[in-house]
Amino acid sequence: MNLSFRYFILLLGICFVSSLSIAQTSEPLADLFSDEPEFLQVDESFQFDFAQQGNRVILSWQIADGYYLYKKQFKTVVKQAEIGLPVFPVAEQVEDEFFGLSDVFFEDMEMSFPIIQAKQDGSVKLRFQGCATAGLCYPPTTKVIYLEAYDSGFKTPDQVISSQVQEIDNALVASYEIADGHYLFADAFSIDAFAYELGEPTVEASQTSTNSDGSTIFTKAVTVSYPIQSFDSDIPKVVEVSYQGGAEAGPMYQKITNKIDLDNPAASNRGLADNSAPASEQFSLAEKLLSDQSMFISFGLLALLGLGLAFTPCVYPMYPILSSIVIGKGQKQIKASHAFTLSFVYVQGMAITYSILGLIVAYAGVQFQAALQHPYLLSFFIL
Repeated sequence: MNLSFRYFILLLGICFVSSLSIAQTSEPLADLFSDEPEFLQVDESFQFDFAQQGNRVILSWQIADGYYLYKKQFKTVVKQAEIGLPVFPVAEQVEDEFFGLSDVFFEDMEMSFPIIQAKQDGSVKLRFQGCATAGLCYPPTTKVIYLEAYDSGFKTPDQVISSQVQEIDNALVASYEIADGHYLFADAFSIDAFAYELGEPTVEASQTSTNSDGSTIFTKAVTVSYPIQSFDSDIPKVVEVSYQGGAEAGPMYQKITNKIDLDNPAASNRGLADNSAPASEQFSLAEKLLSDQSMFISFGLLALLGLGLAFTPCVYPMYPILSSIVIGKGQKQIKASHAFTLSFVYVQGMAITYSILGLIVAYAGVQFQAALQHPYLLSFFIL
């Protein structure tokens, strides 16, 4: 081992010990973020509880002062259960820096879902998201609610409302069959036809009515024709039909989405529509890494993501820089061992730097995100 490499190993050791010292020393970092507001952990900000009361599941939150939940960020996925449309309390509107004008809930909040059918230990996977008025937005939180067996006597949406899509006379024709005693909202059906560009639809309904809240509803068969303006033959003929209805003497159903393959209708499937705003990719990745999967799978995923970063455009400018460090001006033949050592020093230097920064951010916690949103700091970055 040559002398320069020993010095390098010694330098790595010093940097590692220094990083541990930074992690264990609280005062410098505490001073750095002393002017920033203290934020609660997500479970302290939004204390969640639930209870099943007969034909309803009641969800409640104790929302800390200065925090709020988004109405549009609630999402449910059910397993061995069927629930109806949620019932929310009156929301307040705020101009939110993350999602714009939004309906939100402050202080104590309670919502409920009617249970249509549920097997014993059927589950409702609930996702919600909230923010602090001081400028911190939490990642989405997921809770799983287990239900007791219940049968309301009402049929499920797919038993009373069926949809079919066909290509007829240069138009996509969506037809809906509605069982007696049930209805389809006139303003709650749509179609996403990825291979097609469609014109304005024409609706033919055999019977139209109005429900208790004044909404127009269809109580018999409905046909909606969308004229085809153009077609991309390179895209599969898959369409997604969304609709929403309810029982006249019972609950309103959640919006349903049927995915229909026009070339293979038997491969179609049905599911609850996702009406929530899309989650950030970083939150989706965090949920994957924090799941119950093997630690080796998580490490493998991180390694693949790191390898993928090397081929993104923002890394391309580093290639000539690293080449000049390793190869120099090409005046002499460089040995593979020497090239490896120089590359190793370069990579480890960056790794140690970002590791120390990571320790600082981890110690600061949610205060760090708030600090980065300060107007003075944003103005400095802009300049």
